[in-house]
Amino acid sequence: MVRGRIVRAVGIVLAAVSAVVVGIAYGGPYIFSSIGGSYPSLPYYIQFVSPLLGIASLAFIFLPWLRLTIVKNDSQTVLKDLAHRLRVSRYRVSEEPNRLVIQIDSNSAVKIRAISCPHGTEISYQPDATPSGWSLMLILLLIVPITQPVSIVVAFFIYAKVREFAVGRVMPRITGEPVSRSSSQEVDVRTVLIDSLSEGHRLAAEAYEGAQSSREDWVLFTTIMGIVLFAGLLLASAMMLPEDIKFPERMYVILLVSIVAPLLLVLASLHLMGARTGAKIEALRSWSERLDAALSREVSRTAPSEGEPSSFELLADAWRQVPYWINVRRGAGVFRDPGDWFVILLCGCLGFGMLVGAFVLAFTALGYAALMAFAGTAFSAAAFLVHKRWRKRLDEEAKRLDHGWKARFDGMWTEMEKYIQDM
Repeated sequence: MVRGRIVRAVGIVLAAVSAVVVGIAYGGPYIFSSIGGSYPSLPYYIQFVSPLLGIASLAFIFLPWLRLTIVKNDSQTVLKDLAHRLRVSRYRVSEEPNRLVIQIDSNSAVKIRAISCPHGTEISYQPDATPSGWSLMLILLLIVPITQPVSIVVAFFIYAKVREFAVGRVMPRITGEPVSRSSSQEVDVRTVLIDSLSEGHRLAAEAYEGAQSSREDWVLFTTIMGIVLFAGLLLASAMMLPEDIKFPERMYVILLVSIVAPLLLVLASLHLMGARTGAKIEALRSWSERLDAALSREVSRTAPSEGEPSSFELLADAWRQVPYWINVRRGAGVFRDPGDWFVILLCGCLGFGMLVGAFVLAFTALGYAALMAFAGTAFSAAAFLVHKRWRKRLDEEAKRLDHGWKARFDGMWTEMEKYIQDM
């Protein structure tokens, strides 16, 4: 509880200090000029204080593990029971070694860790954000200077929501009685069935969101290329048109040449992307909705409507789709890991720019060129290593998901066969 108050207090202070710094660095000149005064010169580096405070705030909020409680059951039992209870409550739960990752809403998530200790099992939690939440905070923090304090406020609200969820939703599900297993075969079958439907729905939903994000990334890339082509054609046509073409005909020709080609390129690219991915995205959405509806039926203990497949039949069909879902989910790199990709792009751009600068300076200032070449090589190597680590982590996660799903599916059929034999 004390740690929670400390985090809230530090978050408020850092947000206030960051807002003051931004106001001084960016709003000071306008205020002084409006009252006829001269704005005192400030060191250039003060403009970097606010983003550094923002980064420190994010690290202070999202890096520490906060202790929740200590229970007597072993860690695996605690995490398994908690995952089942949260899935019954329709939360997306991802199982990792010795921890769970729960998505609370579109921007907030929480990691739950169970570690053995002398008095039993210590349960702790770590505030987290979804990919969309991290993207929002990074954009507010690093791209738009005037909104840097807002990123701290967003992080603070995510922390408050995670803490409320941990205390109000996770704590009662941990301290309650263990999930009844092996008391009856029907309970075992229903437990495994709900867990399998929830995991299948999570994979299908994340694959659907990842496919949508990949399409949106392509739309953004195509739009940027269209803008670059527009600028290039505008400059080229203005320089290459004969001088005898006068205004306003000259302006009409320049605009026609520079607008039509990029517009056709963007429209053709969007059409091809829609034709290529539209049916696949719709199929992923359909699978997500069907599994979600089946999960809702099992939780509420209602039978499927006439003509609808049973939950077992639906899972048998979904089992064939899971490798494809994992592959689609794995391909949505920017969507799933905005932080890693921000570091990769930042280091890559800095490295490329410094290497180009080193090449230019090599003819005039060899010493500066050597320094820039060294720095550019270091940034490029950092981008390569971060990308390599990110790719390795995705490969390991894909293998773990595939193995876990197969084990879950085999366990479900084993429980079902036992249930049929007992009947």
